Amino acid sequence: MNSTATAPHSHTALISGSISLKAEMAECYAELAEQLENCNNSEAATTFHLLAQHQQQHVQELEILAADLDLSQLSPLTFNVDQESPADDINANSHYLMTPYHAVELALNVEQSTLKALLSRIDMEKDLHSPHQQEHAQHIQTLRQLLSTLPQPDNHWDEDLDPPNLDD
Repeated sequence: MNSTATAPHSHTALISGSISLKAEMAECYAELAEQLENCNNSEAATTFHLLAQHQQQHVQELEILAADLDLSQLSPLTFNVDQESPADDINANSHYLMTPYHAVELALNVEQSTLKALLSRIDMEKDLHSPHQQEHAQHIQTLRQLLSTLPQPDNHWDEDLDPPNLDD
């Protein structure tokens, strides 16, 4: 018998919540990539497209883990009023002049805070070394490795000597 089919409710809730959060993050990254393309920031846009693809792959991997689970009885994951969704966090911390380094750093921070928020909602007294946990840890490690390969921007990366004109 597949051990995933008899997964504790908390494990099922974690996978279900992760699927919806990761899908939201993938969509947000894709939208941000389009916005950065419009701002002529192709390097950061390319990085966000890559991050969106990685999130979609993560969603697909989680869906495989969830294939034998009954997710229909779970209520959708909601955030408390004082907590932001990952998309809100991504949008609040993005900038039209950000670099690929900033994009990956943002993704890593959001990934870590999302996992922390998700785990705080779910009783994880059972096996913390589930396939989902291992896969998630590997995803965070991949982001850390990618970040270490990118050049850090200088301190004045967000200065724009010719800022965009805003029409009122």
